[in-house]
Amino acid sequence: MTGFCSKALPKYAELVQQRQRKETLRRVYIVPNEKVIKQYIVNHSRWPFYAKPWLREEKAMVRAKATHRVPKHIDTIVERINTTTLCVTQIKTFVEGEPLTIADQLDVIAVAELLAELHSVKVITNDCQKENMLRNNTNKLQCIDLGRASTYRYRSLMYYRAIGSEMARLFRRVLDSNECLMQVFLKRYFQIIGFSRWQKSLVLFFYHLSHSARLKRRIKKTKERSNNK
Repeated sequence: MTGFCSKALPKYAELVQQRQRKETLRRVYIVPNEKVIKQYIVNHSRWPFYAKPWLREEKAMVRAKATHRVPKHIDTIVERINTTTLCVTQIKTFVEGEPLTIADQLDVIAVAELLAELHSVKVITNDCQKENMLRNNTNKLQCIDLGRASTYRYRSLMYYRAIGSEMARLFRRVLDSNECLMQVFLKRYFQIIGFSRWQKSLVLFFYHLSHSARLKRRIKKTKERSNNK
């Protein structure tokens, strides 16, 4: 699928990523030291109920703006290329810094503080991985991609479940399943977010539930591969 959005794309913008997923082609451009431009070209001729990650990201950036832990949303521009193709251009500020590396417990504490601040304003990233966390020029950790984020109005059961799932992803993708580092994370996280005892219990219940479910899926896949051989 091809397409071009005419607006909001400077000539000196550099294409750094391009990916096709189902009906959507996503392009990411960078204007160094200025802004990041995401373009979504959606062909909805076959499936009208397409995903809208730009809405998720915009809502999350606006909600978490006061934390200073996410890029600032600048604009979202919608264009129609033809009757079946839509182009959405989303512009946000460029964050300069270094990708996250887990070298010691201080790095884990920084991750705990980042997620606790986002979760406190009811923003769940749903995509917790090192590539999405950047240490900026002031040595503060920021989340630079919220395309899969969820926002909640209340601290409902679904909110605590989402936090538990986020922690399970963190354990696998960021902490490399290191139980000692996970305990460091949990201690600092709960200090920052200030949950009551029952709220903490709910989060930990959903964390262990999500972690166990993934282990069961992995075991099932391993058995299926063995049987196929």
